[in-house]
Amino acid sequence: MVRMDENMPFLLQYENVAWYENGKVRILDRRIYPTEVRFVECVTYQEVVQAIADMVTQSAGPYTAVGMGMALAAWQVRDKGAAEQDAFLQQAAYDLAHARPTTANRYGQITYRCAEVAKEALAAGKDPVEAIVENTAGGYDSDPVLWRDHHRHRDPGRPLSEQGLQSVLRRDPALSAGGAADLRLLRPDGL
Repeated sequence: MVRMDENMPFLLQYENVAWYENGKVRILDRRIYPTEVRFVECVTYQEVVQAIADMVTQSAGPYTAVGMGMALAAWQVRDKGAAEQDAFLQQAAYDLAHARPTTANRYGQITYRCAEVAKEALAAGKDPVEAIVENTAGGYDSDPVLWRDHHRHRDPGRPLSEQGLQSVLRRDPALSAGGAADLRLLRPDGL
């Protein structure tokens, strides 16, 4: 899988935003970052819903978190039949999409796509968890909303311009509160 976060700064790498692995989703706690780097670990998709609602992840982070939450939901119901998995994933898609009511439509585009990806994987005899993670982390041909909202069409090989840097800071007050140390993460020249 080609990952869309390759060569991206710390704050834009999936493992440092929200990441599914081994039956858990780990989310960077943006309420305290950059003062402290701490992760909230979720063992059910419902905990991911709560973390999003509690603003653990902010800015574009929830777009990744809802996809990884869908992978966790698929893991939670991995031992059930196809019909039960589909029903569970439809409920998870709804719940994750509505973690923040003001963005339910946009999150829903991601979560319902993940549910469809899982259904297709099951029908093909593949692992739905793996299919959802791949869709979230690398499958942007099928999920252009996630790509647009998470990366704003930024070329990962090109440093941010001063105008781009200021745009990021205006959209993300938590990042700008981090000061010069965070800005060096975005600009290889350290400003």
